Amino acid sequence: MNYTYKDILTSELLARKQSNAKFSLRAFARDLSLSPTHLSAIMLGKRNLTQDVAGKIVKKLALSPIDKRSFLSSAFPELVELQTNTEIQTRLLREDEFSFISEWYHLAIFSLGLVSANRASPDWLAKKLGISELQASDGLNRLKRLGLITVHHDGSYKPTGKQFTTTDDIPSSAIRKFHKQNLDLAKQKIDTVPVEKREYGIVTMAINPGKIKRAKQLIRDFQDQISKELKVGKRKEVYTLSIQLFPLTQEQGNSK
Repeated sequence: MNYTYKDILTSELLARKQSNAKFSLRAFARDLSLSPTHLSAIMLGKRNLTQDVAGKIVKKLALSPIDKRSFLSSAFPELVELQTNTEIQTRLLREDEFSFISEWYHLAIFSLGLVSANRASPDWLAKKLGISELQASDGLNRLKRLGLITVHHDGSYKPTGKQFTTTDDIPSSAIRKFHKQNLDLAKQKIDTVPVEKREYGIVTMAINPGKIKRAKQLIRDFQDQISKELKVGKRKEVYTLSIQLFPLTQEQGNSK
């Protein structure tokens, strides 16, 4: 289903209000670099959306390819060309690729395929990761469409071994969204996960800026090394490492 730009703006505002009850139209307008009056008029259809403003909003919201097309086509239908079935399938594939990168729970669902006694069930995944069944179902279907997992007759699933590739360069907006989500998760987990189950480390130092390239390579090497080390063993839980190490699967108890 395609949505108009007004629907997309409204949905985004409501989603942010759900995450933060104090979030307002004024805050939304600030995030989009618009005045509250201007944004309100656009959302109510009282003011036309210019191409310049539309481009600014699309960039700020980091929309997926399909939502971006819906946003622009509803505002400027004269600029949209008819698509062939092949073009539509390519666009849907790019939507799957964008969503796989930009939503944290896709990689978590994928990684749970390496955990014994897993279940390709939206209910099981939702409880395991603390997400909605709708998100779990959407994630499972997307991973299957991309050929990244296979579901067995007993209801379990495993990664296929296929390497994830994209038809085009991964949009930077998708990567930014993924990192922002993981930072939010890190903030949540520090209050809900026992200290023995996580590790948060920070070092502040004066460095030579000319060494940044080398530092990035060392970090990537470390990520590869620790990933290989921690994969050893039969019993597995899904963790994410973003300098902070914390579980994505649900844990009991709180750290004081």
